[in-house]
Formats: sequence, structure tokens, C-alpha cells
Amino acid sequence: MTIVPLNDRLLVRPRPRDEVTTGGVILPETVRHEDTDEAIVLDRGETRLENGDRIVHTKHAGSELKVDGETLLLIPERNVLAVYRG
Repeated sequence: MTIVPLNDRLLVRPRPRDEVTTGGVILPETVRHEDTDEAIVLDRGETRLENGDRIVHTKHAGSELKVDGETLLLIPERNVLAVYRG
């Protein structure tokens, strides 16, 4: 199946959150709660971002989709807070 984002939408793969610190401490879900998430752009509509960009977006942004057993998000560009560059 092919998903083609329209307008200012981005199809992204969420990045898993760290559940263990570098020191080996296991973090419970309540401590891992943040207002943002990270993702990799897989495809885009009419936006300034490029495929492969690593982004920070607002938590719970957009719609969750299951494609070939993988969980992806379809989010509007306005929910992107930053792009990692360099």
C-alpha cells in the first residue's frame, strides 16, 4: 500500500523513546512523559521539509496509521517544532 500525504501533511516514522538511561536506570512511563516526540520524515506533501529529515513535533500530533504492520504518523507541518540539521 502506498500513502501519499496531501497539502502540508508529513508521513513520519516515530522514533522510540529511551526507556533506560546511559547509567542503566529504567525509566517508568510517568518520568518519560514529555510534550514533544521525534520522528523521521518518510514522505511529504507541499512542505519545506525533505524525506529523511529528523524532526521534533508536538506530542499526539496528527493521525496514527498502520502500514504493513508498522505504526506511522500523518502530521501537519504546523506541528513540527524543529528539524535536526548538520
